[in-house]
Parts: sequence; structure tokens; C-alpha cells
Amino acid sequence: MFAVMLQRWHEIAFLHWSCDPALLRSRLPRQLQADTFEGKAWVSLTPFLLTGLRPPLFPHRLGFAFPEMNLRTYVSGPDGPGIWFFSLDAAQLLAVVGARAVFGLPYFRAEMSVDIGTRRGNYMRRASSNLKKMSGAPWEWNFRVMTFSSIIPWGWIRESDGRTA
Repeated sequence: MFAVMLQRWHEIAFLHWSCDPALLRSRLPRQLQADTFEGKAWVSLTPFLLTGLRPPLFPHRLGFAFPEMNLRTYVSGPDGPGIWFFSLDAAQLLAVVGARAVFGLPYFRAEMSVDIGTRRGNYMRRASSNLKKMSGAPWEWNFRVMTFSSIIPWGWIRESDGRTA
């Protein structure tokens, strides 16, 4: 296996909300079901600062750096567990266009910023057009961000022909 892109995640937070799995049913492809823990499904908001986005063999200093945020849930499907992304928002238009065109991921351009201080980090985001349509009003967050590492092995995405991969 080889890397298609290289990147690092910094100033990341995982914010989780539990819900009844039935609430997610209509938002998932029929071959996927919400993964549950103690009978509850989970929706997560994950903001972070992405740095060094670049193809392999390119030096880190030539990579892009920008805030990103995704709204996701955890699912089970015919091939096992995974992540279903409702929205992937990024403050870098080229990254949004590239991820949509090459990987078919539901990326949207959003106005975001990260302010890293000596005692805490603040993450500010205004809604992308995608989340405005979903919520009916702009969303805005300003919260403390904790730093730690995480590895996510794969996610579920919808192919252009309607299949789920």
C-alpha cells in the first residue's frame, strides 16, 4: 500500500452527541446502519488544523495548511465498521475541489480560522452553504480545543453512481 496524500492533524477535538439510531436511519444509505454503543448512535463534530497536505515526495513546507471540520457518524456495513461523513468542511478551496473531484468526498468550502494561544486554542467557523441548508441558519462555534492524535482507518463515501464504498 502507498500513500496518495500526506497530512498532519493538529489542535483536534472530537465532540460527540448520542442519539436514537432511528434518527440517523433516513440519513444513511440502506446498506449501512448506525453503529451503537449501549443502544445509542453517536454523531461527532471534529474540528482540526490540517498541515502539510501534499503528495508523497513533496517537502512538508510546500504543503497546504488550513482548518477543517467534519460532521460524522459511526456505521456498520457489509464490509464491516466505518465512518459516514455527513459533511467535510475546509477553508482551502483547492483542497475542497480536489477531494470532491478525485475521491468523491462530500467536501464544502467554509470560512474558518484557528487561533492557538499559550493557554488554549480557539476554533471559529461560520457555516458552509451545505450546513446552512441543513440547519436553516448559520452555525457558529467558539470552543476550547484539546490536542491529541487519532488514526481513522477508513470512511464510507457515496460514489457518483449512487453506490456506497
